[in-house]
Amino acid sequence: TMKLPMSECLGIYILGKDIVRRIKAKSKQNEINLSFDILQELSKEGKISAFDIGDNQWIDAESPMTLERNKKEVKKIITQMGF
Repeated sequence: TMKLPMSECLGIYILGKDIVRRIKAKSKQNEINLSFDILQELSKEGKISAFDIGDNQWIDAESPMTLERNKKEVKKIITQMGF
């Protein structure tokens, strides 16, 4: 589990191990801004994509506990995304 104190980046993130390692490495240096320090770099490298949810179901995952309580809904949303 990672704490991201500046949680301005909304969405569902599906991150590979290499990206998680990158986040951990940067977070050791100082506090990181997910949008600027990670997502912007990935975009420049062509390693990021987005999914427009349109009218699909959505849940505000404000905490790990919220995700845990709503496992079925989260799984349904991820399935709608094709993952």
